[in-house]
Amino acid sequence: MKIKTSTPVAKKAREGVMEFLLMNHPLDCPICDQGGECDLQDQSMAFGSDRGRFTDMKRSVVDKILALWLRL
Repeated sequence: MKIKTSTPVAKKAREGVMEFLLMNHPLDCPICDQGGECDLQDQSMAFGSDRGRFTDMKRSVVDKILALWLRL
């Protein structure tokens, strides 16, 4: 069996998957905890784009305070 990974169809599929992975991910990497050492950032530079088609608000999570000394 031969698998071709450099065809236009495969390239378009990779770009689509990357777009869905980055849908709720902040594209502003300086605010990320990884600070430029992120595998997802490397993959998006190699296979994706810096802009997506989705313009909806990104998902955000409110801090959960479980105790005075513990915050998630």
